[in-house]
Amino acid sequence: MKKALLIVGALFFGTSAFAQEAAADSLFNMLDEITVTSNVIDIAKERETPIAVSTISPAEISLKVGNLEFVEVMNNTPGVYATKQGGGYGDSRLSLRGFDQRNTSFLINGQPVNDMENGWVFWSNWDGVADVTSSIQMQKGLSAQNLATPSIGGSMNIVTDAASLEKGGSFKQEVGAWGFLKSTISYNTGLLMDDKLALSAALVRKTGDGYYTGTWTDAYAYFFGGTFNLNDQHRFQFYALGAPQRHGQNLYRLNIASLDRDFAASMDDYGADVNDIPECGRDCSGTGSTVSDEAAALLGDQQWQMYTEFTGKRHEDNLINERENFFHKPQVALNHYFNINDKTNLISSAYW
Repeated sequence: MKKALLIVGALFFGTSAFAQEAAADSLFNMLDEITVTSNVIDIAKERETPIAVSTISPAEISLKVGNLEFVEVMNNTPGVYATKQGGGYGDSRLSLRGFDQRNTSFLINGQPVNDMENGWVFWSNWDGVADVTSSIQMQKGLSAQNLATPSIGGSMNIVTDAASLEKGGSFKQEVGAWGFLKSTISYNTGLLMDDKLALSAALVRKTGDGYYTGTWTDAYAYFFGGTFNLNDQHRFQFYALGAPQRHGQNLYRLNIASLDRDFAASMDDYGADVNDIPECGRDCSGTGSTVSDEAAALLGDQQWQMYTEFTGKRHEDNLINERENFFHKPQVALNHYFNINDKTNLISSAYW
């Protein structure tokens, strides 16, 4: 099997951009025997709660993410299994305690972001989040959520609290196999205006050819977040993220002989003549095919795509993609945290 090579260069300036893990303690209340969760569980007391909780710090995220997709950071968390699916960038899938991600609740700062129709989450829309995350909490099983419907398997809350990130920034350049190139710049202001205001932002550019034929990516991503502490009772949090991108997909099964005839022939229960199956190699794709210059000229701009007709040119003249993802799905939210008294909090969200 081929193995990917990843080279990462990073330049940090200012103070550390890693989060103070317990900075969001004011966003929840702890009772003696029951945990009522509005945003995050107290890290210092998480083992006192009846909920199985795993917390991932920004230092861990920075160490593990590399050229992986954001969801794959959770792969070392007990009960979590993430896979790249067909190999296209942004097509990863996550299972939590055996439930797929349609039955797992995903939240940003306590705000549900699953698709409202089918509960799905598309990770190609989340490229810029990893570099501005102050913590991730994974809860297994049903728990108190703003929208509990999809959280049978559990829930994952991504906290992008700008106030918990210290002043500083970074520029990171990643280079990997199969043309992978990712550039990321991020900056956090730290607390401003007498510790009332904090801002954070990140920009990402990512390109690559992919291991499988036709699994190229051509993507941008952006994130902007802000936190404003009006007083001890009122706290406002804003974020906007998006990832305008195109990437080829590889989601169809292939006959095993098309990948490796010799291996197929060695199988006792293989029920066909391997010589009848064209062999295209282990990097073969069921949805991407290369064509000659002459065929490309005859085809013009013809291509096959999902959901709607795409009138632009093919990404590569000599490549036909039967499936291609070309979405930009921005998410914008404004949260208001109101600490009414020592035992009551009210969270209000306006999101688009």
